[in-house]
Amino acid sequence: MVALVDSTNGIIKGLRLSPLSAMFSQSLNGALTNQARRPWVGMDDYKKQVQAGYSHWPNPKKMMRDAPVRSKEMA
Repeated sequence: MVALVDSTNGIIKGLRLSPLSAMFSQSLNGALTNQARRPWVGMDDYKKQVQAGYSHWPNPKKMMRDAPVRSKEMA
């Protein structure tokens, strides 16, 4: 199940049952676990990283080109 959560207040905005491959699920879990173990760098650095991501991948097709794992829906 995928949950869309409003980060400003923690309220769940949507839920969706979405089957993911084992490889995709393991990759996602690993990335989230790795991120959760790192210290929070603060909002300014976070915004810089988000902007860097948008600069590197200006659209979904460019992002998909570099994706190491894809779900069947996104392939």
